[in-house]
Amino acid sequence: MSVNHTAFMKIVGLVILFFCVLLAMRWWSAHQSRRDREEEDAPAQPQRPELFVRCARCNAHVPKSLALAKGADWVCLDSQCAPSKL
Repeated sequence: MSVNHTAFMKIVGLVILFFCVLLAMRWWSAHQSRRDREEEDAPAQPQRPELFVRCARCNAHVPKSLALAKGADWVCLDSQCAPSKL
């Protein structure tokens, strides 16, 4: 009878160990997914506003990325940019 009891206790121990491993894996998975969600939901760094320059031909203010430096002046890249008639 003690042989059956010892075998039964080993089986119970393995079952308990199995469920402990499952619980640890579940906890780790939940922790990882929560951390991933927090990283996705984190607000992005605010972008700095783009500088505007005045076009020397039409006097329009345009973003610096859409302008071309001509010496000390800037001109816009708009194909219909014409000198100001004012």
